Amino acid sequence: MSLEQWSAIAQILASFVGIPSLIFVGVQVNLMTKTVKATSSQAHSAMYQSLSAAIVDNSTGFASLWQRGLHGIESLSEEEQARFLAFVGSLFRFVESARIQWLRRQLYREHWRGIEQRA
Repeated sequence: MSLEQWSAIAQILASFVGIPSLIFVGVQVNLMTKTVKATSSQAHSAMYQSLSAAIVDNSTGFASLWQRGLHGIESLSEEEQARFLAFVGSLFRFVESARIQWLRRQLYREHWRGIEQRA
């Protein structure tokens, strides 16, 4: 066999070896995408629980402040307005972050649908 024939055989064998490598890379990318989604969704849930806890935990009196603020911010003192607006800002940032994650396909559909249904 000539050197050219050996070269042709080597190229054919290399192409067969390359196909499983590409399949492996594809599987790894798919698994990484699922991992990113799971991590984003867990962080999303933790942030939502944190925001909800501020309203549910009545030891700070925030639940009352939240109710009064929803009916009109002018009824709140300046300190209460600052607390209310800081919380609302955090809530908007949470929704904004979830939307960005959803658009980048980093958040599970169920989590984004839950936000859409509450809005």
